[in-house]
Amino acid sequence: MSAVAARWAKKQTAGGSGRKAVLMMLAHLADKSGVLHASVAALGEACEMSADVVRDHLDHLAKSGLIERAASYRDDGGRAANKIVVRHKPRQRVDPSPQTETGAPIGQWGRA
Repeated sequence: MSAVAARWAKKQTAGGSGRKAVLMMLAHLADKSGVLHASVAALGEACEMSADVVRDHLDHLAKSGLIERAASYRDDGGRAANKIVVRHKPRQRVDPSPQTETGAPIGQWGRA
């Protein structure tokens, strides 16, 4: 369980109580990196919802940018539990050009 992800999820606007319940369950199941592997059926059982309703909530949470999903496959090619990432940490922006305190790129407009 990720306590950080759970606190983050509690503060989010998910778009309804069902979506919030699914987000809270995902945060509860996630590791400290926000990653978990869970089937729609298992999430439905844990949240007391049908698989169709859980799938709809996951779609909305993904479109909202609160989670990311990826299909997982077993070695034999069959489907495994979905990989879900709870986006409780802000994405780091990588700036390819270092800048001086004045905002000018180093090496282009003067010395740093």
